[in-house]
Amino acid sequence: MNKKEAIELLHQNGINVGGNVTFASRNAGKDVYWINSEFSFLQDEWNIILNDPDERKIRLVVVPAGAINKDVVRAKTSDESKTHIEIGCSDFVDVKSENRSLCFRQWISQTIDY
Repeated sequence: MNKKEAIELLHQNGINVGGNVTFASRNAGKDVYWINSEFSFLQDEWNIILNDPDERKIRLVVVPAGAINKDVVRAKTSDESKTHIEIGCSDFVDVKSENRSLCFRQWISQTIDY
């Protein structure tokens, strides 16, 4: 499943996704979703689509504008304008955030099987 297919699947289930959209698939080598999006996404509503090919599910995470303090999120080493987020597949906690304090579970709005 890729980003376009995931957005189409959401659309088929009556969910329209627009604006700031990030797509991440479960990492094959580590039990996380890697996200390297623009820090500017934190200022507006941010739609994150998490694809779990093992469970054959996509999860839509809708982060409200301003809900995440940028000081909690690490910057990507090679590009400081981008985030370095690793969301754990079981607990949805960013293992790279300050004191592991950033949990995305609260913003999961939809889970769809495929």
